[in-house]
Amino acid sequence: MYRDDVNFIENEDGTKTTFKQFALDLAIYAFYTSGDRQGSTRFFNCVPNTIRTHMFEMIDGAQSYSEYIRNVIDSLPATDEEIINFSR
Repeated sequence: MYRDDVNFIENEDGTKTTFKQFALDLAIYAFYTSGDRQGSTRFFNCVPNTIRTHMFEMIDGAQSYSEYIRNVIDSLPATDEEIINFSR
């Protein structure tokens, strides 16, 4: 088993990133670039649910994927005027 105090990635600025943090960052990147779509260059659908749960807590404080999507939908503009102002 990996231990955070022994197994880590040392960054150029001298800070250390654990493998767990690196995996979470990679999962977030995969979600932003491909979502849940399947394909030969997409791998978010292979991310375990345990990592997904932590990932959405980090992104939005949401407890689940559905709560995250609900928060995103709630933050979208509701009227035509808000949409016009949102795009500026």
